[in-house]
Amino acid sequence: MDWLGWKTTLRLLKEYPELIGASFQFAVAWGVLWWSLSRLWDKGNISALNTRIAGLQDTIALLEGELGRTREDLHTTKDELRVAMESQLRIAKDIELLRADNAKLVPEIKQLQATSPKSEQARLTILHDGATEITVRINSIGQANTVLGSTLSNITRRLEAKDLTVGSPTFGKPTARSD
Repeated sequence: MDWLGWKTTLRLLKEYPELIGASFQFAVAWGVLWWSLSRLWDKGNISALNTRIAGLQDTIALLEGELGRTREDLHTTKDELRVAMESQLRIAKDIELLRADNAKLVPEIKQLQATSPKSEQARLTILHDGATEITVRINSIGQANTVLGSTLSNITRRLEAKDLTVGSPTFGKPTARSD
């Protein structure tokens, strides 16, 4: 407002003193209205925020339950993986024993072929071919078992790298990790 506007306002207030009271009442009414509306707006926002917080707390509780079940599944899977790795190692040892036993048979069969009469040669050839086939199959099973062992080791490394059991066992909350 410029000087002329203030001058007019002061002249009117001097001529009509009831304008001072009305202006004061208007200012108080405006303040009360503003305060009331802001309280209603705040209550609405607070209520909406409380509703969102309750929803998020429910979601957190569900996720914590799911995390607990996932941890149990992970523990069971690790146990099953450990048993599978032990079985794979046992199979590897059995394969080596079979290779050694079969390797002993082949020279014996060859020696029998050299010293046996012609009538037994056909049977010994079949026996020799069978031993050779067994060697091929043992080697094939050994290679498959090696691939299986490598796969199990890779799975173990991945499970350890993505270990969901990191955290407080009491509360299940994550703890600081130094990676």
